[in-house]
Amino acid sequence: MRIRLNRTVSAVVLATALLLSFLSGTAEAHPLLVGTWVAQDPPGTLLKYEFGPAEYQGNWVWRGPLTLYVANKVVSIGTYQLRMFNGLEGGLTLHDGNGLPNDGGLVNLGTRVLNYKNVVIRAPSVQAATGSRVSSCVSTSK
Repeated sequence: MRIRLNRTVSAVVLATALLLSFLSGTAEAHPLLVGTWVAQDPPGTLLKYEFGPAEYQGNWVWRGPLTLYVANKVVSIGTYQLRMFNGLEGGLTLHDGNGLPNDGGLVNLGTRVLNYKNVVIRAPSVQAATGSRVSSCVSTSK
């Protein structure tokens, strides 16, 4: 009885250690969020968020650094928390430099659109950039 219990405990400890070894290491931010997201608010003034690489916290939650620019000047440096609802949609909470959370926004990483405080903020589309390079190569070769 005692030998069977020791084997069971040893197996559980070994399995736990194995799982934890796979989970250790640095996790990165959601690859579709990292980068520059821009909006015109108010008109004529560039509002820009720069989302930096972050760590995966587990349960579809990422946390990382952000920088807020207005008219290309740094206004605030803080952090963000991204909570994914599904593969492409999630909630985004921004924390200013004082650490206090602001309102939450909704982000769609498929369409690359963030709605935050009734402001539509967009990230450049990766496919659009690739398509423009291809079309420009085709037009120059003709």
